[in-house]
This record gives sequence, structure tokens and C-alpha cells, in this order.
Amino acid sequence: MSQIVKNESPVYEIISGAALAFAALLLILPGFATDFLGLLIIFPPTRKLILKKVSTKQRPNNLNEDFINGEYEDIDDENDRKF
Repeated sequence: MSQIVKNESPVYEIISGAALAFAALLLILPGFATDFLGLLIIFPPTRKLILKKVSTKQRPNNLNEDFINGEYEDIDDENDRKF
């Protein structure tokens, strides 16, 4: 709630909720590996570690280029009606 008041998006909370839903799905599926991974995702400290390992912040190579280079040609049609 404090992030919304500060006009910031609660990205970690959204991803954490999706991770919990994924963990619940893993716990439903049969198998020891899926149960183990699901339990790891449920606990907050291990969830933070897993999310840090999975998420990578990639920055664009050219940070100063905030524009698109291009050419244009202004074409006037003689048949255009101006209202």
C-alpha cells in the first residue's frame, strides 16, 4: 500500500503472488522434485533468492538514443479536399 501511495508500482509483490500461485501448482503435481521446489518457493527468504537469480536487469547498449532516426517525404495530393 505504501508503494501505491508513493506512486510506485508494486512489482515485487505482483511477482511474488505469481510465484506463490506457481508454487501451489507445483505442490499439486505429483513428484518429490516438484514438491521440493514448491516448498522452496513458498518460504519468503528462499523466494527472494530464487527471484534474484531468475530476474536479470538488462540495460540497452545505447542509453543516450531516445529517438528514432528516419527520413520522411511530404506528399501533397492535388485531389485532396480541405474541409
